[in-house]
Amino acid sequence: MRRQLMTFAGFTLIELLVVVAIIGLLISILVPSLSAARSQSKVAVCRGNLKSLGELIILYSQNNDDCIPRGPHFGPDPGNPLLAPYIATNQLWMGNSFSATFGGVTWNNPPQYIGLGLAVQQKGKTGNDFLFSPGDEQNHMDEESPKIGVDGVDAYGSYIYRQGDMLPSNVTDETTFDLAYPKRVLLQNLGSHKILDPTPTNPNNTTRIDVKALALTVNVLAPEPNRMIIHNQKRVNVLFVDGSTQSFENNPQTVSYPYLPDPTLKWATIPAEAFGTGVVQDIKNQLDRIFVAADYGYFNSEPWTAPVP
Repeated sequence: MRRQLMTFAGFTLIELLVVVAIIGLLISILVPSLSAARSQSKVAVCRGNLKSLGELIILYSQNNDDCIPRGPHFGPDPGNPLLAPYIATNQLWMGNSFSATFGGVTWNNPPQYIGLGLAVQQKGKTGNDFLFSPGDEQNHMDEESPKIGVDGVDAYGSYIYRQGDMLPSNVTDETTFDLAYPKRVLLQNLGSHKILDPTPTNPNNTTRIDVKALALTVNVLAPEPNRMIIHNQKRVNVLFVDGSTQSFENNPQTVSYPYLPDPTLKWATIPAEAFGTGVVQDIKNQLDRIFVAADYGYFNSEPWTAPVP
């Protein structure tokens, strides 16, 4: 009696090519979706970090007579060292001591926490991952986090903190100007700042925008080590004074600015030219522009249409 053997039919070349084509099609569909989901996740975590920063600022103000963290009292700019607490910054720690003279007065500046770093100092140096955005393409957390509190090196976070930038005089607790001590900013008094001065043809048209933005992500198109690209320049996350956060598109600015070299520059992006001049005021102008736009976005959701500061 014959014994029947089991036989198996293999794939034909055409069937194999069809399977490969289907797999390739699935990959082409899934990879962009996974990439988009990953980017959205980073934006969400970044907003969560900003909410943690907001809680930290409020906690600091509760322990410091309602004043938000600011500093240093003076900076290394020889033109005007007293400008430092009035410029938005992402610096957390100033690890190098220096002296500065202005108005016939000399100050010795020791290593110290500055800006948001003052709130970090109050909280403690551990568990500070929220100071760095997961969308930071340069991955500054691994580089900067170990520097916090270490003498001889400066440390920077991912978020630009407002400090006293573009704030009206009514937010301070002092009526006189003291060279040695900058005016303290009261959280409860944040009001509005004037953007446009009256003109001869329109004397009553003074634009005022409420101060709302405390911290945000900013893109810096400068060479290393100043370069910072967050969320691929597509999204901008902002922390507001009420503790809320918002994510905006980083669209090109629609208003013409005299100090913008590129009319297509996105509203939350600082051009490399601002660093190439070596003039602190140029960078401050860019930060003023960005924070005014963020304030404007609190109400109309389109910060790139904000008026000229």
